[in-house]
Amino acid sequence: MERWLEDLLEQDISVISNDLLVIGRQVVTAFGKAVDLLCLNSEGDVVIVELKRGEAPREAIAQALEYASWVDDLSYEDVVNIANDYLKKRGLTIKDAFREKFGRQLPDVLNEAHEILIVATDLDDQSERVIEYLSQHGIRINAIILNYFKTKDGREFLAKTQLIPESMERERKGKKRTPSDEELKTVAEERGVGELFSVLFDGLSRLFDDKIKSYDLVTFYGRQDGRLNAIFRIDLSQSDEQKGLVFQVYMTRLAKYLNTTEQDCKKLLPADVREWRLYAGAPLEYSGCEGSFKDKKEVEAFLSRLQELKGKVARK
Repeated sequence: MERWLEDLLEQDISVISNDLLVIGRQVVTAFGKAVDLLCLNSEGDVVIVELKRGEAPREAIAQALEYASWVDDLSYEDVVNIANDYLKKRGLTIKDAFREKFGRQLPDVLNEAHEILIVATDLDDQSERVIEYLSQHGIRINAIILNYFKTKDGREFLAKTQLIPESMERERKGKKRTPSDEELKTVAEERGVGELFSVLFDGLSRLFDDKIKSYDLVTFYGRQDGRLNAIFRIDLSQSDEQKGLVFQVYMTRLAKYLNTTEQDCKKLLPADVREWRLYAGAPLEYSGCEGSFKDKKEVEAFLSRLQELKGKVARK
């Protein structure tokens, strides 16, 4: 039953959720054990799907939590490599498969959060209580109970029951909310780059078309060829008083956005920038420069030059 169910979910994961893309099967962790199915949701979060035959005892929950501790350390590159290795049998990359499944571009941040789905044909009372307790205390975990039926004429049916109702699930996921501008500025202040961040954040918010915020990263987007592309990132996770305010910029996209050359774009940046790729082996579109702003004058000079080039584009 477990193998049949794993085959079924690999072929059609919508049996348990329409918001999942399978990116791996029997993925071996650093502990030498294998995750049944590894998935991404439409936000780019990693979802562990663990299948259990018959009742799912408390040991299954402990095992899933062990997998989650491994997933928590996966980098963007790790997720991409796992997915591409799995998807190559379909002739796809994760970028293609994600767009095909969700109708949008692969996010620039993957695995910002993760969750656990335990799929079983039954749950004992103790397991239910443990899952509900973990969920109430911030662990994104749920259980799906599937009951199998076969009629006399050979038709097969699966009935799905979700332990934590969808309404509560949405409320729980809502706790992973987008920080306010003021909260981000507080984080930057705590890291010793408060003034630099405030000036750069406010300036870029006026110059770009959209932005996505987390407590570690702010990505600014520009509209190109009818879609929004990530162009500039402020990386608070690496910023501090000594390093300054760390940033990454997609040079090819910035040059296109400003209708100028990459060389001219590089002149906008501090002198000590270095080459950067979103992940090892990333194509040209996902590469550019990384550096940091050390003082307010650098930030203001950058914004002034950026505004000048953006103004020329607007006047054309």
